[in-house]
This record gives sequence, structure tokens and C-alpha cells, in this order.
Amino acid sequence: MTEVMARVVETARANNATKVTAIHLVCGAVSGVVPDCLHFCFDVCAADTIAACATLAIETAPVRWQCRACGRLLDGDERTGYDACPHCHAHAIELAGGREFFLKSIEVE
Repeated sequence: MTEVMARVVETARANNATKVTAIHLVCGAVSGVVPDCLHFCFDVCAADTIAACATLAIETAPVRWQCRACGRLLDGDERTGYDACPHCHAHAIELAGGREFFLKSIEVE
């Protein structure tokens, strides 16, 4: 969270903002980042910055699988894997989404 806050403050100042009102993050379901921990650390990391009164919104990106043979995207969750593609039956399935963690946007004044 300290790195996120550093980037938020740097971006806000570069755009002549005097206050950050909201921070929007995207956190993949299997990214290894725990949203509750981010919320817990948020107030401490934002204190004494221009983001001290900001709200934190965290969007969870779902797990997605992709067949390398036919290119189809398959929905799943962190417990659901695929032995074979349900469309072409190939055994070439890879994780295509759910590991991301990024700063989506900030709202400033």
C-alpha cells in the first residue's frame, strides 16, 4: 500500500491537484494481494498526505482461463481449473486473468 500511495500522491501533484478524494484499485482474485489488508493499511499510509481523506475502492478481477489451441476464454475461480477445453477438448489451458494488481484511477480536486 505504501507504493500505491506514493504513486497516487506523485500523480496527483503532477496534475496540480490539492486533494485526492478517491482511489480505485483492481486486484485479481489470485494475485496474492489481500483486499482486507489494503483497507487495513490504507488510513496509515494516507495519513499526512493529500490523500488523507480519500476513499479506497477495490474491484476484484475474476479468474479467467484461455485455451491456447482455440483461443476461447473460460470463466472460473481460484479453485476451478480445466483439464481440457470444453469447446475443442485440447489440453492447453492457461491462466489468462486474475493475477493483476494495478491502480485503475484516482479522483482529485
